[in-house]
Amino acid sequence: MSKTLVFIHGFCESSSMWYMHKELFSDKYAVHTIDLPGFGKSQEDFNDVRSIEHLADSVYSYCKSNRIVKPVIIGHSLGGYVMMALEEKCPNLSQALIFLHSHVYEDTEERKEGRNKTIEFIDKQGVPKFIDSFVPLLFYHKNRKGNQPYIDFLVSEARKLEEEILIHYSKIMRDRESKENIFADLEKPILMIAGDQDTAVPAKTSLAHQRLNKQYLRFHMLKDAGHMGFIEKFDESNRIILSFLEDL
Repeated sequence: MSKTLVFIHGFCESSSMWYMHKELFSDKYAVHTIDLPGFGKSQEDFNDVRSIEHLADSVYSYCKSNRIVKPVIIGHSLGGYVMMALEEKCPNLSQALIFLHSHVYEDTEERKEGRNKTIEFIDKQGVPKFIDSFVPLLFYHKNRKGNQPYIDFLVSEARKLEEEILIHYSKIMRDRESKENIFADLEKPILMIAGDQDTAVPAKTSLAHQRLNKQYLRFHMLKDAGHMGFIEKFDESNRIILSFLEDL
């Protein structure tokens, strides 16, 4: 029986962001790409979401309704936060976890202030101006030109989002609790891919996970890669993922 992969997108993204991964992995694995409430084609009311834990409930419901058993869950950024909340609630649901440019810590005070500035900017300037400035900065500056078509795609999709959704999610991310103790106690295969030029999840933050779970964590730092390193270094990151999956 083939493994099942469940992909969870990040902030200002949707399931559509995984189109290249679906093409790559679908020949060998059952692939599911989830839209969190308020994003993409989700029919769930984002106003019902009060925390990262509520987002985990949404993913759990999706897995149950689609009869997904022991999936490998893959989360980008916000998707990783959701993945850890799901792990806390349902530790036996997944077979393995893959973090893409994410972490298990709560926001620092500096990061919380950054979230507040994001909320203020969106409120005053609107979604299009925010997205136009936000999305390109997710990529390491040396990789933007080569990934411009994908950046344009992300911008086009994200510009459709409602202002209230982005403000709501910014508050949820700002107020989330640390899951480092849950991560430290995990007894299942974990893969973490980070970028040495990621300004959203600094390399120092990513590297700290190696001390939390030495036995089960497989860690890879992509060189010259930003917060979208799994796109910026598409071939390299997917070789790492495929090797991890084959070893399960």
